[in-house]
Amino acid sequence: MAGQNTPNASFTIRDYNGEASTTTGIIIQATAANLPAILTDVGVFRAAMQGCILGVVQKEQGEIYNTILDQSLPTDQNAQRERKMKITAQDTTEFLDVVNAVRNPNFRKITTMEIATARVIDPDLNSMLLAGTEQYDPTNPYVAALVSAYETFFRSQALGDLEVIDIRLVGRNL
Repeated sequence: MAGQNTPNASFTIRDYNGEASTTTGIIIQATAANLPAILTDVGVFRAAMQGCILGVVQKEQGEIYNTILDQSLPTDQNAQRERKMKITAQDTTEFLDVVNAVRNPNFRKITTMEIATARVIDPDLNSMLLAGTEQYDPTNPYVAALVSAYETFFRSQALGDLEVIDIRLVGRNL
């Protein structure tokens, strides 16, 4: 079962004013066999996230990697770290072993992640939100790509699979 030593991956995002915000989530433990897949998942998640934010992903980091990506600032003044996407996901792994003898203590537990500098209009100039709400439209291709990358890359505290159940636009007074 996962604990304090569970590996994390994080992405640092710069906003228009140069302020930084970090998004962090639990990932699987790297081994020689799965490292190429993990590194691929890093890139897929970063690309999907970049389609949904206005800020610059400055850095990505994990127990297995620590890469400075970009030192520039975004040019869009709407790229503010206080404007975030809040991803809500649920652990869907009922058992932690193949014979279903070890129950997952986090089964159905809700987890959240916030990503700074959220977009509301995608790069193709379509709304990313459902009409009249602050909820992201799961049929928008950029949102769908983010959901897919998130569910592939991140895990729950017990290393169970996560299923995204909601993404909302939120603001923060930091």
